[in-house]
Amino acid sequence: MYSRYFGLTEAPFSIAPNPRYLYMSERHREALAHLLYGVSGSGGFVMLTGEVGTGKTTISRSLLQRLPDDTDIAFILNPYQTTLELLATICEELSLAYISDEPTLKELNDVLHHYLLDNHAKGRNTVLMIDEAQLLPFETLEQIRLLTNLETDNKKLLQIILIGQPELQQLLARPELRQLAQRITARFHIDVMPQQEVQHYIVHRLKVAGVESGEQLFSAKVCREIYRYSGGVPRLINVLCDRALLGAYTQHKLSVDSTTLRAAAREVLGKEALQHRPENSSQTSRAPWLVAGAATVAALAIALLWWSSLDEAVSKSVPATVAEVQALPNKGAKQVAQKSKPVSATAAEPVLVADNMASSSVPVSATNETIEAVPPVAAASVWQPELGSALTSLLGYSGLGSGFNVSDCASLSRHGLSCLAQPVKHWGAVKQINRPMILQRQGGESYAVLIGIEAGQAILLVDGKPKRMPLLSLGELWGGETLIVWRKPDSYQKPIGLGARGAMVSWLAKAFADLDQQPQPLTEDVFNRPLQQRVKLFQRHSDLKDDGVVGVNTLLRLNETIYPTKLLSDVVSLPPKAALAVTANPAQETH
Repeated sequence: MYSRYFGLTEAPFSIAPNPRYLYMSERHREALAHLLYGVSGSGGFVMLTGEVGTGKTTISRSLLQRLPDDTDIAFILNPYQTTLELLATICEELSLAYISDEPTLKELNDVLHHYLLDNHAKGRNTVLMIDEAQLLPFETLEQIRLLTNLETDNKKLLQIILIGQPELQQLLARPELRQLAQRITARFHIDVMPQQEVQHYIVHRLKVAGVESGEQLFSAKVCREIYRYSGGVPRLINVLCDRALLGAYTQHKLSVDSTTLRAAAREVLGKEALQHRPENSSQTSRAPWLVAGAATVAALAIALLWWSSLDEAVSKSVPATVAEVQALPNKGAKQVAQKSKPVSATAAEPVLVADNMASSSVPVSATNETIEAVPPVAAASVWQPELGSALTSLLGYSGLGSGFNVSDCASLSRHGLSCLAQPVKHWGAVKQINRPMILQRQGGESYAVLIGIEAGQAILLVDGKPKRMPLLSLGELWGGETLIVWRKPDSYQKPIGLGARGAMVSWLAKAFADLDQQPQPLTEDVFNRPLQQRVKLFQRHSDLKDDGVVGVNTLLRLNETIYPTKLLSDVVSLPPKAALAVTANPAQETH
């Protein structure tokens, strides 16, 4: 909102862990050096601790960009798992396959040990990095220690980096964990930011966002006050600065003054926290106002991080490989190798099931009137006899090609577009795809344009106007064949992953560089480890299987980010009088 007013190219004080904004203070340089030591060292444990919001996660993201080419890393973001679950997650991160549906601890350990020995023979290092490690249960920590027992005469085959809050130090001080604590070869604690660095930090972030004279926006006096309000916690500094800039913008001020900052602090920290604000905050203090502020920022992080610019319009996952486009399997063997498995839990019944749940969508292009229902006697009117007409309607509605006049899928190519056939077996899968699509009528060459689903009703585009029709009624006429229009990369032929080469890799690396506003892509034409980690991060934020393999569904999510288009969840109408009563009766479901 305020970016253009202050001459910024982007919001400079986001709480998302963007490595571009990493302020390399002396303490951060030391912390990163410790992590790099853990990556290239001779084994054992490296521990990095710090208060909430001091930059641990940002440093770990920076490490991913600096990984040596001979290093394979398993990065665990959610450690609160059972021992069996954690070992399975490590196997997934390293793309290791295990055969049985319910593997035992011994099977997973054997798989990891064979991999570590093989990787060592190839001259490669293997690193396990665990964020929020203070959440690890005791039994899981003991199992992690046992993983380091595999070693040669001069080196352990697995380096482990534990990143967590100060409670991790207390956890490892327990007598029953002394064997693990003795294996920690390097420890580093990130303190909160000293007062003299606060203005340098703020000016650095403003400079990255396009403002060279950050001192004019935040004077030295205001920065001292920011330190007292925040206690030197970078995340709190970010939120305070963001709210202060917004306040200055709404008041038409050219800089942030003490009055504006005080109002921002009251909004972020609350009145009670301000009453307990010390004049000289200790760098290691956990005063009540700081804890309250951290809790507020944590809530903001949960609300904002998952809806950042990278994933504005993503929905739940759908099967992620080309092979899985052909059908939704009921059950597959559990393995974590190069092929993916469906994440959706709804692909069980091979029937078109009516979904009576209300849409949880955001009304981006909502209508303000009740959408007219299609009378049962006029059900045939929703089907168009020509595919070209249906495609033209879909393009005009979605924004992909208003004014285009096409006759079939082949004619889309001159506009840089392609058709994607997606056979599905239930309405839940359609909602997960979350894109306007063409439905093909069962047993005939006629087509309907689906633009939304809500409250057990399909929203269809008929003669340029939205019409609603019960999912049960539509399902009786539709055989499960769909067509989606998207901008398929010219070089895409099949899913690609680590080690792939060619033009598709170059396209992918450049796409992420553009999204991250980086001057250089992570690679030229070889799918390397940094690009794989970037893909995994995008897949996690997009609720896709984070296997690092780029297939149709990862590209669809990228399409939604790079080429904004309308989604099924964008259509919201006033509740139809009869629609809310529609329920799915399994005994009456039909194809």
